[in-house]
Amino acid sequence: MEDGGEGVDEIPEEEKDDDIVSSAPTRKNDVKKKTCNFQCNTRIDELATPHKRMFLALWNEHAHHLPSEKVKHLKQLLQQLYAMTPEETAKYFAELKAEAKAAAMRKKLKQRLRKYLLEKHRQKQRERAHKLFKRLLKCGMTYAAENPVPPLVSIRLRYLSDIILEQLCDLRKVAVPNRSNTVADWMAIAVERLYYAAQLSINEMTDYEQLSAQHPDETAAAPDMHQPL
Repeated sequence: MEDGGEGVDEIPEEEKDDDIVSSAPTRKNDVKKKTCNFQCNTRIDELATPHKRMFLALWNEHAHHLPSEKVKHLKQLLQQLYAMTPEETAKYFAELKAEAKAAAMRKKLKQRLRKYLLEKHRQKQRERAHKLFKRLLKCGMTYAAENPVPPLVSIRLRYLSDIILEQLCDLRKVAVPNRSNTVADWMAIAVERLYYAAQLSINEMTDYEQLSAQHPDETAAAPDMHQPL
């Protein structure tokens, strides 16, 4: 009011806004949200911090190819985590390195020993197979030399027999004998039978693959390739 009356000061608009904001009730959701964020961030920070065993594993496995600054920082961090003096830490890491080196040497020695035993076993298998083949070949040639040959009607068998006879004579460094020698003829018959058995197995496998391609959902029984022909 003007002169003579009790004057009432006008309240600034800024103060009015502050009073309105301060008088407004605080929402519970806001407080909970802030507390939740703080707790979640603490838990996330805790989970994001690697365990000291992870630092130790990093040192043992990758310290040899990390930069020197990283290695120094990692060593200082491990000293803080394990609460040891630099001398104790160096000694501890030296012992760990020696143990890791000894374990690597034992592992390498085991691998070499396993490789040696495997090669020795394969050598024994080769020797057994060689002896078996030698015995079978000796029995077969003895049988071929003592028994007459069935009549050879196939020109291919006769040609194969001549080639085998020439190869045998070349290996033995002797002259090619006449056709009275029956070993080459029997070997030609054996080669023909082996070729027939192999070709029959190939045909069976081809038929099975075609059948599987035409009917992929149906499980057809595979042909037994080990049955005697």
